[in-house]
Amino acid sequence: MYTDSDLERLDVILTLGAGHGVNLAGIEIILNMREKMIEMERQMGEFAQVVQQELSRVAASHNAGETAAACDWRATPRLVDSYQ
Repeated sequence: MYTDSDLERLDVILTLGAGHGVNLAGIEIILNMREKMIEMERQMGEFAQVVQQELSRVAASHNAGETAAACDWRATPRLVDSYQ
């Protein structure tokens, strides 16, 4: 009848309302924020996966013998003027 997600949502609603005295408008805001946070966590996981794949690809191409110039990502020091 009800999914685990439905039951969890109902538990949150009951806890916020009865347990913490949050009104319905507040509960709606909290639930919407919670859903947005879950979506952001999912997106960050996907992003981390893409970054990891790209790092693996770059490492593999570097190990496969590409020229050092093509794989050299070291930062170049910059001189900064001081106002002393």
